[in-house]
Amino acid sequence: MAKAGYSTLVDERLPTPLYHQIFLILRSQIFDGRLEPGALVPGEEELARQFNVSRITARRALAELAAEGLVTRG
Repeated sequence: MAKAGYSTLVDERLPTPLYHQIFLILRSQIFDGRLEPGALVPGEEELARQFNVSRITARRALAELAAEGLVTRG
């Protein structure tokens, strides 16, 4: 997963919360096959850096992915 450009994909001006924007990006990558089954999704700290958001925001995005059954958390 490329690091460059993620912060430009989330927009604080949108009514959609940042955590949900990240969820949608990662979900799209899963459905498009860019994140293959069994692949490791970056952790909270890495996602926070990549998307230029707080760790809490990254945690919530991962929790939403887990709630949808798209990732498992260890």
